[in-house]
Amino acid sequence: MRIEFQVLSAAAFMPSSCWGTYKRVALVQVDLDELRFGDSEPRMISERARGVMTIIETWEKLNVGSTKRCAYEVALAEAEALRADWEEKLSRQRQAARKAAHAARIKDHGVEVAAFQGIG
Repeated sequence: MRIEFQVLSAAAFMPSSCWGTYKRVALVQVDLDELRFGDSEPRMISERARGVMTIIETWEKLNVGSTKRCAYEVALAEAEALRADWEEKLSRQRQAARKAAHAARIKDHGVEVAAFQGIG
């Protein structure tokens, strides 16, 4: 199971009275082994999408402007910062799990050595 966090964007559904381009942004947790062959990201922002484990957060109906200060660009930057935080948490959890597994192996190995030597 290869897990990673991805920032996705898609077109937002708006009424015909709204002019301009609107998008939505989402931070999703993805199982890369569940994606179709050749895909690097899910095809839609949905819990039902292939490979999506959870949707962490969404930003809806963002106006796409011409500068970096538009709502869409601000949300993308915020989502990337949040993705970095979640990646850091995941790496800390993996590191703690590796340490615990290593400690368990050492403990088991110590028991095996003691039993072999007739100590225990």
